[in-house]
Amino acid sequence: MRTHSTALPDMSIFTKLPNLSAPWSHVSRGPVSSYFNMQQGSKRSRERKLDILAFFLFTGLTLGLQWAAGAYSSEAAHFADESAHFITALLIRDYVTSGFSETPIHYAQRYYVHYPKIAFGMWPPLFHLVLGAWLVPTPDGRVSALLLMGLILASAAFVLYWCLHDEYGRMAGIFVGMLLICLPLSQKLTNCIMADTLVMLLGVLSALALSRFLAMSKPRYAVLMGVAIGLGCMTKGNSMGALLAPPLAILLTQSFHVLRKPALYWSAAIVVVLGFPFELRSLFLYQRHSSFMQAGWRFSQFAGHFYSSMLYAILGILLCALILIGLLVKAVAIARKERGFELWASMGSLALGVLVFHVVWPQPPDGRYMLAAAAPLLLFVVPAAEWLTRLVQNRIPSAQFRVTAALATIFLVFLISVFHLQRMPQFGFREAAAWVHSRLGDRSLIISDASGEGGYISEMANQCGGNRFNETVVRGSKLLATSDWNGNYYKLTHAGPESALADIEELGIRYIVLDRSATIIPGSHRDQVIQMLVVAPDRLRLVGRVSLARILEIYEVTRASVPPEKKIAYQMDDGQKIGE
Repeated sequence: MRTHSTALPDMSIFTKLPNLSAPWSHVSRGPVSSYFNMQQGSKRSRERKLDILAFFLFTGLTLGLQWAAGAYSSEAAHFADESAHFITALLIRDYVTSGFSETPIHYAQRYYVHYPKIAFGMWPPLFHLVLGAWLVPTPDGRVSALLLMGLILASAAFVLYWCLHDEYGRMAGIFVGMLLICLPLSQKLTNCIMADTLVMLLGVLSALALSRFLAMSKPRYAVLMGVAIGLGCMTKGNSMGALLAPPLAILLTQSFHVLRKPALYWSAAIVVVLGFPFELRSLFLYQRHSSFMQAGWRFSQFAGHFYSSMLYAILGILLCALILIGLLVKAVAIARKERGFELWASMGSLALGVLVFHVVWPQPPDGRYMLAAAAPLLLFVVPAAEWLTRLVQNRIPSAQFRVTAALATIFLVFLISVFHLQRMPQFGFREAAAWVHSRLGDRSLIISDASGEGGYISEMANQCGGNRFNETVVRGSKLLATSDWNGNYYKLTHAGPESALADIEELGIRYIVLDRSATIIPGSHRDQVIQMLVVAPDRLRLVGRVSLARILEIYEVTRASVPPEKKIAYQMDDGQKIGE
């Protein structure tokens, strides 16, 4: 076989020519340049559309799970705090729509007399302000509030998606976002009106801003980080865990050069201005109500075991194993300072900061606090999936396809093994409130536990709409007993059932809603009301009964004073009296 060799022409002459394009870089380069610019613009437009579709996917999934779980037909009685958040937001909404008719303090005191489940000061105000503003244009407060909770969770899922789409592609981000939404704890907290999902959203936003600041040292990212952490501290006290993320990430990445950047200290100043006044106020109230446990090694040992067990329960064995692998993979990447290592250091530091804060800070442990740690940890599932798929890279050459297929498999196994729909029961407080409201029962007494009292009060407030001052709910735990916020120092206010019933009649209370459910802890004041039915059956007449998740009996007080002989007054924990 004959072969021919062709000599390549000497191209060195072209290397000696001057750069003719430099002086004309500001001039349009003709049809070819315009074509490529158009193609690039078209690509960006497609990417924006995909991002919008991803957000709508997360929103639709979240709202669909709420609907399937029956959240919209349930009541605010799942946590004792839930109704307090809702009523406080309703107060803000009504004050705004009233046209600021009186001073805020006077309006709030008057509101408390009618719906005694307001919690200004116990928590920082941001969640209540956001929810109150959201409720302004809506007629059905609770349904609208749940829609906001769904949007908050969908936004957090979108932030995780955004963190991943550059390095691993959009499909990886979609799977991780759906994992967050489908976590049983995420569902539970989104089906209720609780502040924990907003804490989680602000936490991941602060970690994302931290990663950008570590990577580029641009002041705007430090400011954004400070704003996100500060707003978290304005939402709830346990957002302080996010404060530990910046020093941990700087230490982990050895990015000590940022310590010389003034923007880092601007960020700290923003946190101090936004969050610390409210944190100090909440800390003062929590200490006064004995809401803290004894700090020390024994507490930290107990809390460490509790929260690690909760993370395992929240995520399941599969996700926990993958997260551990992902943490190891990215630990190597951080040590080698591979592309994008700042993101993984920041998210890992956020999860560690949340865990360390709750293990050290002597607040009574609660598993829902770990949602703020679980969200950033879910990101590490993706590098674990990529590492595992390298075993089959010879058979499936496309790395992105391998990772997407692995994540789809992981998501399917998660749905089979961990996912379950968090069904929200109908307690019956809505039906009881509707019955009393239809009889124009301007004063009613609720006898239940803390969450039951709140569930009934929130339903009465929701039923009344814009005429909230037409009806009044009295809490049995406030009228017939005294205690602090946590139920400490509990004691009865009446010597016996006869004197208690006489007080109820003089106050003009027309209906008593008695929770007969065996699932609640019996309280002395509830037993006192049950004794009234025995000693004075002619003065309390059974007129209604609701049997759903709770068994509620409605009694008419036949000798209620009209008009009331006594005015309602509450003795607050600080000694102040609030009344009509």
